Amino acid sequence: MAYYVIIRGSTFAAEDPLLFPLLVDRLHMLVSAPENVENQTVGVTMDKLKLCSSLATALSLLLHETGVIPGRSYHLTKNNGYTLRKLIQVLTRIPWIPLPYRDSTFAVVTSHSRLSSQEWETLREAPLIRSVVELTNACTGTMYQLILLVQQGKELVSRQCSFNLSWIVQLVASSKTSIAYMYRLMSQIIMRVFPEYQALITPIQCVLLYKHFYVLMTLITHSKRLAQHVRLTYLEEFRHGIVEPCVMPGNEHNSDPDDDDDESIGNMMDAFDIEEVKQRANS
Repeated sequence: MAYYVIIRGSTFAAEDPLLFPLLVDRLHMLVSAPENVENQTVGVTMDKLKLCSSLATALSLLLHETGVIPGRSYHLTKNNGYTLRKLIQVLTRIPWIPLPYRDSTFAVVTSHSRLSSQEWETLREAPLIRSVVELTNACTGTMYQLILLVQQGKELVSRQCSFNLSWIVQLVASSKTSIAYMYRLMSQIIMRVFPEYQALITPIQCVLLYKHFYVLMTLITHSKRLAQHVRLTYLEEFRHGIVEPCVMPGNEHNSDPDDDDDESIGNMMDAFDIEEVKQRANS
């Protein structure tokens, strides 16, 4: 079934070759600080965060193996991978947070203990914190789909050069915001698998957690810098705290296009070896 995307009053079919780079350019513009950003209000920041989440989700859908854009590899790699480079650069970034709220917001989203305590919900920054978490999850989902695309095709090739998984991860690791992204990613993982925080997770949370672990495993496998950061920062968590969670039974369906029944969702973490991740993080 065909679907369409409306951007600034212009309608684009999902198969339109202009759509993918347009979404990437729009996302890049939002996470890049404009000159007058110091005067940006919280309301404007919230709007930017929500729009960024929507754009990242749309890009994830376009990357998904659905045949929506049969030539998506071409749009990623043309002009020496210009769109691909820009996409990777923005996935670890978030829009500017106003100064009065910035430190307290990042203090929560980068700390699994604070994020899991729920005490932050009473803070004035609570809406910003929720939006940053939502954007982190959306960008991680897009990165997951990009990793799958490269793994399925082994590498993306243009006339000038090829773009394999190692190249993509190194570009992520070289970003100035990669470590901040790793803090946010690890906070999302630990708060789901630490027994003292939450023993049961829903099927939808299980799908999201699987994608988080998949991205984490890929990053620490292909980047010594990111692997060292995880090992030094979360050594005790991986040794003693991270365990395989239990999936809460329920009737939550359609959490992911690849998973149509509760049984496949419930067995997802069995298919992904958490012990392998722990060994990789501790090695």
